[in-house]
Amino acid sequence: MGIVEQYFLQLNTEKRRWRRAAAIVTVLSLLVAVGVSWNLRMTGVTIANGAMCGQAEHTHTGECAFESVLTCGYPEYELAEEGVEFKETQISEETPASNESGITLEPAHVHTEDCYQIAYLCGYEEHIHSVSCYSDSTADIESAAIWEQSLPKLTGQWADDIVSVAKSQIDCTESERNYVLADDGQTKKGITRFGQWYGNPYGDWSGMFTLFCMHYASVSPDAIPRSPGVDNMMRFARDAEIFELPDESMGNVGNILFWDTDENNKPDRTVIVISESDSDLIVIGGDIDNSVREIAISRNDSSILGYIDVAQAQINYIADKTNDTECTFEETTGIDETTDAEEATGAEETTGIEETTDAE
Repeated sequence: MGIVEQYFLQLNTEKRRWRRAAAIVTVLSLLVAVGVSWNLRMTGVTIANGAMCGQAEHTHTGECAFESVLTCGYPEYELAEEGVEFKETQISEETPASNESGITLEPAHVHTEDCYQIAYLCGYEEHIHSVSCYSDSTADIESAAIWEQSLPKLTGQWADDIVSVAKSQIDCTESERNYVLADDGQTKKGITRFGQWYGNPYGDWSGMFTLFCMHYASVSPDAIPRSPGVDNMMRFARDAEIFELPDESMGNVGNILFWDTDENNKPDRTVIVISESDSDLIVIGGDIDNSVREIAISRNDSSILGYIDVAQAQINYIADKTNDTECTFEETTGIDETTDAEEATGAEETTGIEETTDAE
């Protein structure tokens, strides 16, 4: 065989080797691509479905191979002292065994079904998306720097200011993207601006909306005690003697009404009066169809259990503060007058002593 023929034969051999290597590399690349594509597909399915839980839906089937894995952490026939051996016939789960040297051994451990767990080899946990999987805990997060931009300037009149603050929050809604589930496992409780302000982001927020308005209207908590629980707030108002039963003054601007929408003789909402007519009270409330809304309530609606007259509460508060100041001034003046009298008496006594001395 000539040199040229040998060269071409070697060249063809090398080409065949390169083709085989290229085929192997292609197959391996294809396997990697399929694996990556499958993982991306599962992630894409989760994102496309809007689920935020970070898990792909998966139900174990016969294609998910599995094996039994020992999880109890004990070897079969574990002994208390290393190096001590004894026959299986000596093993007892009820009483310790002894070897010929008289050393007492711990009861042996015998594996049962409880010692094993099924481990699926598919690489996925079984998961079916529920309502909670679609909640985005990063959505609609607010801070005081955001909501305080919406607040009005105050006049110093509590009744007017609480109405202005309430009006500035109309159409604020409960988040539809960031929520938790109520005890029934289905009802969504969205995060709110007013819950974030109070520190209970997903709580019922009718009362928290009213407290928000009172806070930013600078209503003193000493004048109107407060609670996010509407029933508790009405009880506090009774105790403070600022709770009024429905009457002709119920429609005064700025009044806080206690409203029983559940018809169980307990208030479950508070609303703020912004105006009135002969037949209706126009109010603003939070958590009405999951938002801050302006609605009309009939004056004769028996579900209104009572109210707080905010303007009168301010008048009483100022009067009490004035009386306290006057009392403090009188007490201080009384002390000064007593001191002056005592000094005068002391001076007279001193003069008497001096006169007696001169006479002597």
